Amino acid sequence: MQVAFDGALWSGPPFRSATWRTVTQRRDPDSPAWLPEFREGEVVRFMNQYSDLSNAEAPWGPFRIAFLQYASDPITFFSPSIFYRRPDWLRPPRGPDVSPELRWYPVVTGLQLAADIAAGGVPPGYGHSYAVGDYVDAWRGLTGPRGWDAQGIARLKAHLKRQQLTEQVQ
Repeated sequence: MQVAFDGALWSGPPFRSATWRTVTQRRDPDSPAWLPEFREGEVVRFMNQYSDLSNAEAPWGPFRIAFLQYASDPITFFSPSIFYRRPDWLRPPRGPDVSPELRWYPVVTGLQLAADIAAGGVPPGYGHSYAVGDYVDAWRGLTGPRGWDAQGIARLKAHLKRQQLTEQVQ
């Protein structure tokens, strides 16, 4: 059986993802590792909690891949090499949700990231805790649905946020 699809949305992609790693490594030279631009965005685009998928130079092609990732996500940006090499995402310009106080130290920074992964517990919109509203923006940018106005999107986000808060309390 052959399954056809037109694209994919990956949120908080783990560092082991070969597609994510390849595209991030081959990103356009002037784009940061935490929000890469790749070949004018015809096929692959990145977004975070402060941006959307509309900032590409080229229009979407027939096949689309979108990555929703936060610069402060230790699961996305963890790599064994962080124990001995400063990662690109800690070089300027840094992501807006990465503390300017965070410094790279051999071994120590890798242990800190590993501890962050184990501890979790950050509010939605930071680290590996993806806010539901960001998923809405990602799916909207990826699929371009017709008939959704700003008010409808705002209502959907508010509803999903209430659901997310209710689940956190339980």
